[in-house]
Amino acid sequence: MAYKLFYALGSAAMGTRVILEEIGEPYELIQSTIAMDEPRPPEQLALNPNGWIPVLIWGEKAMYECAAITVFLCDRHPEADLAPAVDDDVSVFLQLGPECLSAQLLSRSLCRYPG
Repeated sequence: MAYKLFYALGSAAMGTRVILEEIGEPYELIQSTIAMDEPRPPEQLALNPNGWIPVLIWGEKAMYECAAITVFLCDRHPEADLAPAVDDDVSVFLQLGPECLSAQLLSRSLCRYPG
């Protein structure tokens, strides 16, 4: 399944991009912006009226918020082994994982995926 990701360099969407790279599924980046003085793409605003990114699209569905997307992708792709299995004790992962992953992946992505 191909994903689409509304993306801007230097944004939280960089962490989501790293997750997609680790999963190995095809995805398309849709350029957006985090600049306060620039308009967001109308397609992005239709999915997330506040204009924030990341926004992940798959099929006819979409979601936003980096932590939610992280948990969603980890659950959807257990073969990538990025999170504990659902039947394991996931409480610590759910409590700390998305925040830690977002920060760590963002800093890692700045080095690994500069553009």
